[in-house]
Amino acid sequence: MDMKNRQRTSNIILAFFSILLALLLCEIGLRFLPFNTGGYFIWPPHFHFVLNPISEITPGIYGESRFIVNSKGIRGEEIPIGPAYKILTIGGSTTECPLLDQNETWQFLLQKRLTQVTNGKVWVGNAGKSGNTTRHNILQMKYLLPQFPDIDTVIIFIGINDLTIALSRDMGYIKRNETEQELLMSAFSVIPLWHKNNLPFYKNMAIWKVCKKIRYLIFSGEQHQDVYVRQYVNWKENRKSASAIKDTLPDMSMALEEYAKNINVLIDLGTERDIRLIFITQPTLWKAGLSKELQDLLWLGGIGNFQEEKGKEYYSITALSKGMDMYNATLLKVCKDRQVECIDLALMLPKDTTVFHDDCHFNESGSRKVSEVLAQYLLQHPNN
Repeated sequence: MDMKNRQRTSNIILAFFSILLALLLCEIGLRFLPFNTGGYFIWPPHFHFVLNPISEITPGIYGESRFIVNSKGIRGEEIPIGPAYKILTIGGSTTECPLLDQNETWQFLLQKRLTQVTNGKVWVGNAGKSGNTTRHNILQMKYLLPQFPDIDTVIIFIGINDLTIALSRDMGYIKRNETEQELLMSAFSVIPLWHKNNLPFYKNMAIWKVCKKIRYLIFSGEQHQDVYVRQYVNWKENRKSASAIKDTLPDMSMALEEYAKNINVLIDLGTERDIRLIFITQPTLWKAGLSKELQDLLWLGGIGNFQEEKGKEYYSITALSKGMDMYNATLLKVCKDRQVECIDLALMLPKDTTVFHDDCHFNESGSRKVSEVLAQYLLQHPNN
């Protein structure tokens, strides 16, 4: 090998080890970033996007909708330092309120109302995440609450996802033993590097995770807007083109048994941390004799991958209403037996577009109604 080739080989080797050293130093440095060492995050810290809802598609929602996450991965304002009454809300999309502006969510309105009436400092954080069931909520209570030791009250808004996901999988969801790792990936957007998992080694590297976070933050707004504009309409069309409408629910005993078990676990976790728990029953638009105009707003209740595929079977509005009543009754019973607070919100709201823009999600007026119910309850029961 002549001198020129040896020099070229030496340069390549030097470049290789330089890149390797740089990656190693970068990996070590990134592992000490706050969102890698700070624990579990419902959303990436400082995550935000903006939607422009179309009122013809989602009646009762107008103008720009901002989704803003604080430094702790919670939708809402920064957690106040010093004396304050702190409330954390946990649930699925009816908690998350993804299409409502930051200042139109029932959490923000509840915070504003309580602060005005009490002349004190109140913080209400939104830890809702679309699609989460009580299985996910258990992990959020288990891993999230230790990061917020001064939370006074946790409001848990559950039911709709446990029902609809169980039905969509034809009860297969109830029989499936999902691993904690599978559930964690849905319950949180960010989990700490040190959490034990079965991912390939490169997916556990800080470099890999940080690159995913950067990509998520850059493209999230565009993706959410695209999902809203393109898919939300499709979901409604899919229900209209159902291959069959089923009026009879399957045997729900196993599903309801698991639901009751999960509620008890949530109560146990709250009791262990000496936190006040308040559960909320799930209101929906579903009722017998729903007008054609309101039926056109619906998209839930399908079997299989009904959000992506046309021609699936769907449960009738009457069947879904009965199913939701079963879940709400189960929640009320467990709370009564365990002497835990439960607000029967499902009985307090009208089933129309003054509350909902689809099956179960609140529009601006509905969000205000929810906040008023919760504020009145908390003011009347300040120390339960």
